[in-house]
Amino acid sequence: MLYNGYTKTQLKEFYGLTEKEIAEIPFRVDSNGFGYKVYLYHKEDIEACCIKHYGSVAAARQAAAERRESPTMRGKAAAAKARREAAQADAVEIRKILGSIGNALDEIDVTSPTHASFSFRVGLLDDELESELKRAGVDMVVTVGRLLEDSRDLAAEFRLAAGRAPDCQHFAFRETIRRQGLCERCHREATKLQHDQMVAADQKLAADAVRVAAEFGFPQLSGSYRQREWALKIRQQFFVDAAVFGEANLVVQLCSQKAKAAKFWIDNRKKTPAAMIALLKPSA
Repeated sequence: MLYNGYTKTQLKEFYGLTEKEIAEIPFRVDSNGFGYKVYLYHKEDIEACCIKHYGSVAAARQAAAERRESPTMRGKAAAAKARREAAQADAVEIRKILGSIGNALDEIDVTSPTHASFSFRVGLLDDELESELKRAGVDMVVTVGRLLEDSRDLAAEFRLAAGRAPDCQHFAFRETIRRQGLCERCHREATKLQHDQMVAADQKLAADAVRVAAEFGFPQLSGSYRQREWALKIRQQFFVDAAVFGEANLVVQLCSQKAKAAKFWIDNRKKTPAAMIALLKPSA
């Protein structure tokens, strides 16, 4: 009868055989359904090896139990446990460092190439850590220690590359912090809000220009469509500014005497109400 799937480690645990003893047993190499190598042994050959070295199968298993309880084996088990504990302690610090970087990256604009670079490196360190913690060898402790140093270096590099914007207090890469003290995301939102407010104010000014023109009987302006559209807003803004100083009637006079062309308002758009009054004098 063939026992399928016994590895050398399993033979050591089940029958208590040593590496040297297992090497004496005839075997045939095969592969399982997953493509991994397995060893096929005859039960009679396994038991014959046990009898040859220990007198019986039970005696071979008893000898294996005694070896597991020996000071050497206990020392190896304690050393393996200490290695795992040391690696777990380093892993806690690594996860804390990577977590703090990840939280900061959540506040930073994802369109930045630097963001993608740091995100990739954080993910790489995290994946390598999880892979190493599944091992139990001496080199696992060394590798986790190296990952801890790499994580600390990454955190130091991130502190140099990013910081909190002075105004919005969001994390941002220093190269993208705007002169206004905003991060990239807040700067875009502020710019959009400012643009929306300007558009709304412009639309209100145009609507008021039409209303005031109808109310005071201002004449239609001559010129192209764009010129008339611009001049109407200039005239309306001038009307508002003049009304503050009690000179709203000045616009009515200008419209009846001189200001019947869009070009007039465009050419004089930077003049103050006092300068516009001078245009009404005969000498003008």
